Formats: sequence, C-alpha cells, structure tokens
Amino acid sequence: MWQEVKGYEVKKYGAENADKAAIYIPDIMADVREEDYIIRGTVTAENFLPENALVITSVSVKDYGGELKHIQIGAR
Repeated sequence: MWQEVKGYEVKKYGAENADKAAIYIPDIMADVREEDYIIRGTVTAENFLPENALVITSVSVKDYGGELKHIQIGAR
C-alpha cells in the first residue's frame, strides 16, 4: 500500500520539496534500508532517474499479528 502526499513548503530561503509517502510492504524479509531510493512502478537501470524517486527516511518492521506482518517505510 502506498499513501502519498505531494506538496511544497515555502521557506524564507526558497521552496522546498515536501513530498512524502508512507509505504507498507507485506514481505518482512525485504532488504530495505534508510537512504535507499523507492519509486512507484516498474523501473529499469536504464530509465531510473533519482529525481523521480523518494529517499527512505525510516524503516519499521512489524513482525507480529500473524498474517498482518509488514514493513512500514517513511520516505521523502
């Protein structure tokens, strides 16, 4: 599941990208780390552009609840 908010914050020194997303991955064995890129959709090495991706800022493994186990990711 991917919950995303797009926007910009205006600060006294200029606008800053305020896009953020909460992403839930049902595989608790996935190798996800802070500072990794995450992008929605299918991407190959040839068409990957870092400016189209979000950077992972937090990773939380929720390994309880039977079939509800998941990894919760915060990204900007």
